[in-house]
Amino acid sequence: MKYYLDSEISKVAIIKTVESETHKKIWDILAEKGGDLKLTPLQIRLLVHKSLENFSRLHKNYGILPDDVSLMPNVENMYANIWSGGNTLQIQVWVSIKKKNSPADGPPRGNDLRILSTSAKFATYIKTELLTFDHDFIAFEQEIRKTFGLDIINGGTIPHTY
Repeated sequence: MKYYLDSEISKVAIIKTVESETHKKIWDILAEKGGDLKLTPLQIRLLVHKSLENFSRLHKNYGILPDDVSLMPNVENMYANIWSGGNTLQIQVWVSIKKKNSPADGPPRGNDLRILSTSAKFATYIKTELLTFDHDFIAFEQEIRKTFGLDIINGGTIPHTY
């Protein structure tokens, strides 16, 4: 992440859905792990505040951008084609990674579609990369690139320093 924050060439835009999901995840994770670590409620709130402050560094230059669902039908169609196209190995990998019961639990839906629609719309104007840890995108990166010209960056592969 530090690589992206320090880079002169990368500019990060955060959309409303990602901001909302991130805030919720930060609270959920720290509340759960804070209890395990025997942190006080005040310590948890301070960690949440610091985490949200760090997250805000990603979008300080651009603010939070609105979602754009104008390409939602295209996104839904892409996933429908994948599911009906018989690429069973790829779908089985998705099922395994996402810990789903079967391919019938897919395709991805909800906020993932909003995020992909918005990112795909950005890609119609400028070179766009979607930095993600979500395998709803990573597992289908080739189809997403081919359909929308959007590059998927697996956050788990970015070098990091501690």
